Amino acid sequence: MNRRLQVLAAGLFCGLILIFIIGRIVSKGAPDGRAGAALAAPDPEPDGKGRTPRVEIPNVKPDAQTLERLKELEKMEKVKRQRDLAAEKTRQSRADIQRFRHRAWMEVIETYQPEFEILRAAAANSPSKKVPCAICGARGILDLCVVCDHTGKCPTCKGTGKADDGGVCPTCLGSGKCFLCRGSGKMDCPFCQSSPLMKEVITPATPDPLRDFPLPEVASPTPAGEKRPIVAPPPPGGSRPVTSIQ
Repeated sequence: MNRRLQVLAAGLFCGLILIFIIGRIVSKGAPDGRAGAALAAPDPEPDGKGRTPRVEIPNVKPDAQTLERLKELEKMEKVKRQRDLAAEKTRQSRADIQRFRHRAWMEVIETYQPEFEILRAAAANSPSKKVPCAICGARGILDLCVVCDHTGKCPTCKGTGKADDGGVCPTCLGSGKCFLCRGSGKMDCPFCQSSPLMKEVITPATPDPLRDFPLPEVASPTPAGEKRPIVAPPPPGGSRPVTSIQ
């Protein structure tokens, strides 16, 4: 009986020691755990409770004006992409039209060439060594365009600015205007414009007009009230135009 009590007492004592050791281990690890939790926890709110409220993002629907603006921006971006693609074909497209309309251009040059020679000779005998260009009325433009047949419209898209596939026309890049006359139906005079420093006049040194389309330039208007000789464009039959005074 005494033996059993001794064994029971020894077991109880060992159990108490084990519980004490486990308690010590837990109590030593708790501060570090609390410190880690404190570091991970969000900053407490002013109310001192340390809780971070859930942020609700309001579901705001754009108004009609904003939606319309977004649609406009998307449309503008689409047009820009189409223009960029069309611009890659512009040079070739215009070159093809120049080749196709070259005969019409040469008809204008050949029609006015005799008068151009007379004007150069007159300039050589003039005290100022220059004479107004009677071919265009000293305006720097002719009342015709060999590319668009005087309509001012792009010959590729017929003025719509659209290509056959619905994109931007590569020839006019969406403007719908003829690239030579810039939509006016009147192209630069190839005779006096061939002398960039002496526009609207002919001098003995004025070179022969180009055998290809000239680069577009801004034409100078005829001064108001000044009478200068002008030449009407060649009629459809191809006969020589008649010089008149305005």
